[in-house]
Amino acid sequence: MTNDFKDKLISILFAFILIIIMILNIIKKDDKISYTERRQLEQFPKITFKSIFDKTLADKLDKYTTDQFIGRDNLRKTKVNIEMITKNNYNNFYFNGPKDFLSYCKRRGYSPVVTLPTLSIYTWPSLSS
Repeated sequence: MTNDFKDKLISILFAFILIIIMILNIIKKDDKISYTERRQLEQFPKITFKSIFDKTLADKLDKYTTDQFIGRDNLRKTKVNIEMITKNNYNNFYFNGPKDFLSYCKRRGYSPVVTLPTLSIYTWPSLSS
């Protein structure tokens, strides 16, 4: 196979995957709430003449597509697992289990109301590894 053929094949496969994901996102029924985040998800915004010309429609559509794409929870879990394995996150802070998370919240003045059942779905790496 020549490089030109490989490039075209990869481009076609990539476009095909994007189209399949787009179709699946259109077909997918909207979720009302996220159980892992414990919040309501954005629903499809009402389209009005006014919202088209000001920034509200674009902002609401952005939030909607961010909340409703297919496989969102699995991608979030994968992201957290990678961060836990590499001991890295966006804030450069590593929580070694729920107790570290609670002490972090206390230092910041937060009051965590939950007993952290959602954190049990993630694997906490041990300090010895």
